Amino acid sequence: MKALVWVKHEELEASNIKEVHSKCPRKESREYVQVSMEVDEYIQIREQQKELWLKEQYNRNRQPKDWK
Repeated sequence: MKALVWVKHEELEASNIKEVHSKCPRKESREYVQVSMEVDEYIQIREQQKELWLKEQYNRNRQPKDWK
């Protein structure tokens, strides 16, 4: 099964997709392109996004030297 998602052109060209969106984040934006990918790959990218978000939330009130 495939998932249709929106990704930035730069990330797609560099083969380094960090963010995926279920709909285009900006109307009339030429920065994003719709692609299809395997569901497993989509889930993996979403989990990485969640981990980065959690880490960011954990560190938001800490000094950079104390970041984990």
